Amino acid sequence: MSIKFFTYRIKIALCVSLFLISLSSSQFSQVNKTATSNQSNSVPSQYPRMTNAIADEMTKTYSYYMFQLFLVQELSKKFPEMATDLSKAQLHFDRTFKPSIITIDAIMTKENTTWATDKPAFLETAKNKIASVNVTEAQAKAFVAELTSRANGKLTSPVLETLLIYNPDFLKQPAEEFICEYKQTFRTKDHPKSKGIDLQIDFPRSWKILEGKRPNVISTLKSENGRGDASVLFIVKDLPIDRPITQPEIKELLHPTSLKELVPETGKFISSTPVKLDGLSGAVVKYDVEQLAVEIPLIMRFMMYVVPYKNKLIMIQCGVALLKSEEAILNNRFVHFEPLFKLIVNSVVVQNQYQ
Repeated sequence: MSIKFFTYRIKIALCVSLFLISLSSSQFSQVNKTATSNQSNSVPSQYPRMTNAIADEMTKTYSYYMFQLFLVQELSKKFPEMATDLSKAQLHFDRTFKPSIITIDAIMTKENTTWATDKPAFLETAKNKIASVNVTEAQAKAFVAELTSRANGKLTSPVLETLLIYNPDFLKQPAEEFICEYKQTFRTKDHPKSKGIDLQIDFPRSWKILEGKRPNVISTLKSENGRGDASVLFIVKDLPIDRPITQPEIKELLHPTSLKELVPETGKFISSTPVKLDGLSGAVVKYDVEQLAVEIPLIMRFMMYVVPYKNKLIMIQCGVALLKSEEAILNNRFVHFEPLFKLIVNSVVVQNQYQ
């Protein structure tokens, strides 16, 4: 089988993979697409549209913070000798996460008509519950250590993810979460669909790993704890050879003509550019594609990194998916995430090279 014919087979496989991405993205796009507001300065200009599940996580996160704050106040009164340590730990936490709490409160006030009226009663109940708890000195000391740990980002899920999603700086520029070292690492080593390729990649802490649904799709990383419109997908395919690919074959595979053939039938080729991925020659292909997911028309833009390695083809597909009716903002959404996509891909290490 020729390398050129192989690109046609990849295109067919990508059509199936794109459909699966769009299927999960459509659920987000219908009810959690980007919302806009010109209200209070605390309400960001763009934020994920509400669903019951998202509102529930936002409410729980806000409650988590308020209970913590009331507990700090109560313990400071009960154990004055710990007041300074408690205050320092809470200030540390607030420097990092209070902007997110303010944003959550502002969005909930805007989106939920009963939030502002119900909140005072809730806060009063929370204070009373905290005041009624009998805390020992040993438990208070343990809480100081716990609070310090929380301030350093060691929080339960989905509290941490929610705080990161609604950080106003990260809402403006998603790459900032990555730059601020809120990252996790994914590795394909020993994954049954990795075909022996050991990729290591960093991605934002607020994103979620979803298992790939097709034979060659290892996993999908998805923004907003798995509900977002941005994703990064990993594919490893066998090249039609039983030996390492040669330099002439790599040159042929990465030629713009061959790369255009990777774009699905319903796609529109935008550009291709040579790149290096962990020192390996590759290319990035940018294209738009339309899909119909459960009778919902979608429009997507992808930048797909294509890297031949030995007798495998590594593909890392980064993109955003929106409703077809939102096509006018597709470019803006893609540009919004593009710096983050590049940071994620630049973190890739092909560990096989060093083993």
